[in-house]
Amino acid sequence: MIDSHIHGVNPQLQDDRNLGSFLNNPRQCAEVLKTEMLRSGITEVLAMGTAKISDQDPLGIHGLLELSEHLAGIHLVGVADPRRITSSHLERVEVVLKTGKVKALKAYLGYLPYGPDHLNYIGYIHLAAKYHLPFIMHTGRTSSSRAKLAYTHPTMIDDIATDFPMVNFVMAHFGQPWFDTAAEIIRKNTNVWADFSGLFSTRELSLMNKAPDDFLETWAKRIEFAYQMSEKPEKFLYGSNWPHIPMKLYKDTIAQMIPTEHHKGFFGENARALFKLFKTSPLDKTLQD
Repeated sequence: MIDSHIHGVNPQLQDDRNLGSFLNNPRQCAEVLKTEMLRSGITEVLAMGTAKISDQDPLGIHGLLELSEHLAGIHLVGVADPRRITSSHLERVEVVLKTGKVKALKAYLGYLPYGPDHLNYIGYIHLAAKYHLPFIMHTGRTSSSRAKLAYTHPTMIDDIATDFPMVNFVMAHFGQPWFDTAAEIIRKNTNVWADFSGLFSTRELSLMNKAPDDFLETWAKRIEFAYQMSEKPEKFLYGSNWPHIPMKLYKDTIAQMIPTEHHKGFFGENARALFKLFKTSPLDKTLQD
């Protein structure tokens, strides 16, 4: 199974809190993450980089590289920073992309006050096209009161998907709470995907698993309806948004919302095809043992 959306380092965004001090220690983070992966049956993850960019780390992945030295199955997602668009910076980004270590780019829409159609993202989009990398875009709800929702609406993904058909775009968090809009954008565009990360909080999941809750059941039905409305189950990816949420609790809950016949694609094959993850993780053998 593949978790297409975790944080292996602190993203360094507004109001980052309660993410765990272990994110600052790659060895300790690897130990915690390995336990979570083994408990939930996850063998590979796509880990988001940090927005704390430097000339030496133009995509915010140095912490993830250290993490991957201690734990197999880590795939790196570099951060596209619209505040850094000089030719020299983009050249440094391209040097990293040429290594093949980065499997996707990530835009922290809303947390950084730029929409996906902003000119400052164009250079990154062209690099994504050149190196055949998916572009993951934060959409919908944010965890910060200082983030700006105007830049996170999924309708904006339709704009860039239409203008740049050569790039595959992933709507992180399925555009919540605008699920129906996100679903229609997936139905319309062949180059738009969505992950199911962070659709519930830990508290909401605990409530759902303890006793029936009308509000949360209605929320879940909205997600299920939008998933069906898209008519494209092959365009959806499993993601948890760990460590914001426990992996196993989240995976078990989301599994109930996806038709059983779609599980193989949703929990692995769709991501493997999109991100070109063709190697078997050493954690596979650990799980089999």
